[in-house]
Amino acid sequence: MLNSFIFLGNHGKPYICFNCGRSYKYTRSLRLHVKYECGQEPKYACHVCNYKCKQKGSLKRHVIMTIISDYGCMLRNKPDNLKSQMRHPCKNCNKSYKHRQHLTSHLKYECGKEPQFQCHICYKKYHQKYTLNHHIRVSHLNDIKFI
Repeated sequence: MLNSFIFLGNHGKPYICFNCGRSYKYTRSLRLHVKYECGQEPKYACHVCNYKCKQKGSLKRHVIMTIISDYGCMLRNKPDNLKSQMRHPCKNCNKSYKHRQHLTSHLKYECGKEPQFQCHICYKKYHQKYTLNHHIRVSHLNDIKFI
């Protein structure tokens, strides 16, 4: 498997598959392509339309982005709505997140905790450092003195 691709050393997507010519930014992506996709028929098919794909995640994304928006009434009454399966709910409160990393940040900095990041200009407090930095850029850009 390791011999089925090369590293060209240029910027962008330097890893090229020998079999099909597709290029990837990371070796891991190329290895997964060679192992599960290259030269293989799609394993996953949408039960509503003719869409077929080689990865389960691609089918889930298709259902959420395409089918639910176009045929929402067809999936809304199903007990296992794929859209709710894709969310990551917090066990302590009613919030849910599209990405697991966002749930992890929520649990680490927000859920049941006091805000720990404070603006040094107006003393407003925020749960996440990113939100504080955004606040400073938007609200206090003119207040910051550059030396």
